Amino acid sequence: MTLWEPATGLGCTHCLNTAATVTASVQYKVTVQNEYSCVAEDFVTIKTYTSGKVNIPSAFTPNNDGLNDVFYIMGGKEVKQVNNLSVFNRWGEKIFESVNSPANDRNYGWKGTFKGNAADAGVYVYLATIEFADGKKEVYKGTITLVK
Repeated sequence: MTLWEPATGLGCTHCLNTAATVTASVQYKVTVQNEYSCVAEDFVTIKTYTSGKVNIPSAFTPNNDGLNDVFYIMGGKEVKQVNNLSVFNRWGEKIFESVNSPANDRNYGWKGTFKGNAADAGVYVYLATIEFADGKKEVYKGTITLVK
């Protein structure tokens, strides 16, 4: 028995050998069981990189269609980590924060919610501090449009 999770981007979730087609970094868990019912599991991480130093989208659509559902920082190989990504509403209230997260991983991005509910469509302000492999840190700020 073989099981790969999550199924997103995989050609086969029950095959020992499978292929993954991903647009963002992802971690898969593979669980195997032999004929003696011995079970083992391991994790495989696929990291994707953008062609630029840092790419930050200007809009996203968190409607659970699997496309552009999460606002997250995308970066090239020189990005060590996103020290902080904060999102604020029009009243200046912090509605999302991620600290010391990897770039290119939507698991650490804003899914368009606030206090467990879907946030309203509109323009939000983000502030991101990004650390690079050479130890330098840069601050990025701008707006992200939540489209419904």
